[in-house]
Amino acid sequence: MKIVFLNCWDGKIMNPLLQFIEAQKMDTDVFCFQEAGGNVQTALETILGSYTKLSAEKNILDSSFTPTQVTYVRAGIEVVRECTILSDNPHAGLGIYTELAVGTKPLHLINLHGYPHPGKLDTPGRLEQSKVCIDFLKNLPGVRIIGGDINVLPETQSIQMFGNAGYQDLIQTFSIPTTRNRLVWERFPDNPLYYSDYVFVDHNTTVKSFTAPTMEISDHLPMILEIQL
Repeated sequence: MKIVFLNCWDGKIMNPLLQFIEAQKMDTDVFCFQEAGGNVQTALETILGSYTKLSAEKNILDSSFTPTQVTYVRAGIEVVRECTILSDNPHAGLGIYTELAVGTKPLHLINLHGYPHPGKLDTPGRLEQSKVCIDFLKNLPGVRIIGGDINVLPETQSIQMFGNAGYQDLIQTFSIPTTRNRLVWERFPDNPLYYSDYVFVDHNTTVKSFTAPTMEISDHLPMILEIQL
């Protein structure tokens, strides 16, 4: 199974973004998009119209963070259930949870967009964000995956909590050097952040490949995961 995670930056680089998605849909089973509002979501409907669409939005007091995200599931893969998580916490981000019937095990997936302010270090809201995701999947049998733009640095407790809960941090496991690009570094030259996006997979799942190819389709890099089911 192949899953692509990407913060679409609300389509600020629309044509390269859509070309990437068009190419990836040939063999991608699930797309997990963050910042997929406005015109980009309309364009996605054209490219991924045959996929099952699961979307969520969150209106919070911070007007600079109004997450709009969407999960697309390839036709033929059964969506057993889906819901939003963290939607009632004004100091955390937003997650879309889906349970998929694939292979011999259920697959539990959270498409997560973490709260971006202040900075990229731990806050009570971010710690709660990680705890809620971990607890939500804790007793569910099968494959468990959490991924997206989590908006914190690798050394934070917010990230270390996933490893302590039995997840592989694929950014660390596959020695990914960055999940960002010059489009963000040039905007913030005095504070170049190299990590924001992560994928966590439970230790019982076989990962075939994981990459974050360098390209300019957003100010985030796509994360491409293939697992054995």
